[in-house]
Amino acid sequence: MNNKVVPVDAPIEESRLELLLGEWQIEDINGEGIIDSSHLTITFDDKGQVYGSATCNRYSSSYELTAEGLSFGHSLATKMACPEALMNQEQKFLETFNEISQFDINENGALILKSHNGKTLRGYLLGQ
Repeated sequence: MNNKVVPVDAPIEESRLELLLGEWQIEDINGEGIIDSSHLTITFDDKGQVYGSATCNRYSSSYELTAEGLSFGHSLATKMACPEALMNQEQKFLETFNEISQFDINENGALILKSHNGKTLRGYLLGQ
């Protein structure tokens, strides 16, 4: 469960940012789950950077949080090879990541990242 406390008088953008900050373990891509024991994370920092493990490779990007939603800049990733199934999952993750336009935190504390065309990533805050 996401137990972050946001001051009631915090500006809307600041309070929304506080909800995102931290490292999230991605457990679902487009409602299809992920490969067991694969390492898929996304970390939001307070300097507008996002980074993590895309399964085989590390990736990074910038992000911007606005009243209209969430957007990512051009993403960079390392280019290590791994088994085909993991590479396919990584490609699906990165394609979905690059289309994200909004986020929500559901009643269970899960981060739901959504694209304009219905693609989703779902994860839970690590260390909670």
